[in-house]
Amino acid sequence: MVDVLQTKETMTLRSNAFGSKPVISESLLKKVEGLVKEHILEFANLKQNKELAKTDGSKRSRIRGACVLSLMLRLA
Repeated sequence: MVDVLQTKETMTLRSNAFGSKPVISESLLKKVEGLVKEHILEFANLKQNKELAKTDGSKRSRIRGACVLSLMLRLA
């Protein structure tokens, strides 16, 4: 069986041999930057909401019996 995947460890072709350089407009860069910021903020909000959901107070324990009486006497 022959391995079809090949990788090149070092790039030997110089950049000036390609013939052209990519031209990226400022408007495209700003759009991409805005989208990246939006996704980062969205992820941070999601993570924050997830952390808040862990401590939303849904688990509560009740104090019963003599403990309640002693707490009430201390507060009075």
